[in-house]
Amino acid sequence: MSVPQSRGFMRALRQLMPEAMFSVSGERPWHSNSFAGVQLCIVADIAGKRHQAIAANLRQLLPEHQFELANGLVADIAVTSCVTDENASHLVIDVLLLDD
Repeated sequence: MSVPQSRGFMRALRQLMPEAMFSVSGERPWHSNSFAGVQLCIVADIAGKRHQAIAANLRQLLPEHQFELANGLVADIAVTSCVTDENASHLVIDVLLLDD
């Protein structure tokens, strides 16, 4: 998985949920006997009056969404942490991207 491929995924994620601020907090190569790719840890910060509804929507949408990526695919994606207060929501998203 090349750096441009993970950038392509981040671009697709931002288009899916433009209300959130996404950043990569961790990235490492991933390999098995049959596949190669990258594991990403992404942080999503959501602020504003509707932050709780947007965070809930993102948590529901991500596992079922079919991302269209050039030269790769999303093998697994999950929201692994969600912290919400009266002002903002903070989500941690773990992703496994595989080379096509």
